[in-house]
Amino acid sequence: MRLRDDRPNVMLDIETLSLKPNAHILSVAAVAFTADGPTETLRVDLGLSKQGRDISLDTLHWHLDLGTDLGRREDFRSAIVRLHAFLHARPKVRVWAKSPDFDCVILADAFRQLDLPVPWHYAHTRCVRTVCDGVEDLPTHASMVLQPHDPVADCLVQIAGVLKALT
Repeated sequence: MRLRDDRPNVMLDIETLSLKPNAHILSVAAVAFTADGPTETLRVDLGLSKQGRDISLDTLHWHLDLGTDLGRREDFRSAIVRLHAFLHARPKVRVWAKSPDFDCVILADAFRQLDLPVPWHYAHTRCVRTVCDGVEDLPTHASMVLQPHDPVADCLVQIAGVLKALT
């Protein structure tokens, strides 16, 4: 099996302050990639910007224990609009996540909150866990010298895993 390059592929990763579909979004990375690796990266950092979305105290404490910088950075609307434009510029994009049931659901809810259409077709979501299940010696944050729970680093590790699984 190989990665199909007939449509654009984008890996998504988010950090949130809740596990609900309307979770407060701390940061998002979207990394476009081909069978040759990453090609373009978008990162948005929202921190504690006003969003009107769910915050779980347990998740907030988890991030504080990790030392996550929660400072406000980018306005929610402008960040989500930039992400939407990045994805919308890639017609028939396949969006990958670990797992789409988390990242894609939360991002779709954020797009709808801002009256933006979801920029991917429901049949074009792909699950990193499913593709990588059973593959031995997958790349890790440690093997790639990357920091866990950083959305860009998470995307890069996930892309490396998908490419290994599909080659």
